[in-house]
Amino acid sequence: MTTGDNSTMADWTVLDLPGVTSVAHSAAAKVARQYPTTTEYDDLHQEARILLATHADTTRAYLADPDKKARLLHHRLWRDLIDSVKTDAQHRAQHLSYERVRETAVA
Repeated sequence: MTTGDNSTMADWTVLDLPGVTSVAHSAAAKVARQYPTTTEYDDLHQEARILLATHADTTRAYLADPDKKARLLHHRLWRDLIDSVKTDAQHRAQHLSYERVRETAVA
């Protein structure tokens, strides 16, 4: 993926490593349960897979560390997904909907 001057390479092969897809699934499902009115599982699962692929070196390092393994990879991914959900929610809260603006103008 390339945006402007910044480029991020995605290494999709990291998703083939043992346990990585289950980490993506469980982290996305956990956040979807925590924020049911803000986001959907499918969007979170896609975001989780993108995060893992764009941070493939970190993903591999977690899995290679006997103390960290998938447990801490899951925790890191869960936190990243929550941060993403909270950021999106804050942006949406800052923008008034067209209907809300109309209601306010008519009142």
